[in-house]
Amino acid sequence: MMVSQFKKRFKKSHMPKYGSLNKGFDEREIAAFFRVVDNPKFHLLFSYRAQLGLRIGEVVRTNIKDVKLESRELVVRTEKAMTLDALLIPAPLFKETLDYIETDSGSIGEGAGLPFLQGKRQEQDSRAVSGSELRTQRF
Repeated sequence: MMVSQFKKRFKKSHMPKYGSLNKGFDEREIAAFFRVVDNPKFHLLFSYRAQLGLRIGEVVRTNIKDVKLESRELVVRTEKAMTLDALLIPAPLFKETLDYIETDSGSIGEGAGLPFLQGKRQEQDSRAVSGSELRTQRF
């Protein structure tokens, strides 16, 4: 009798922890998202996430030196395993990357080679919203 009570008490739930919520975008949602992203830096950042499956921290820590121009590879320091991994960058994304490097080399230089890190010039130009302002806005 004790065994059956134990099994009943510690039985695993078949319901997923967060329900059946799909956290990924489908193709239609990705296309709609990219239609509204007009900042080239953010477009490139989210393209790396969508096309290469990188985590946000992996993309933000990407350095220009990590892009191998000869082989179109990106060397990534993975967040979870803390290992190096090389990923082939698709041709359209590679062209977009080269265009971004060429046009925004000044801000990349200010970010010590990190293309997605905000430089001093960008911080002054951006209209940042504080957390308290964001909480008071209605969407």
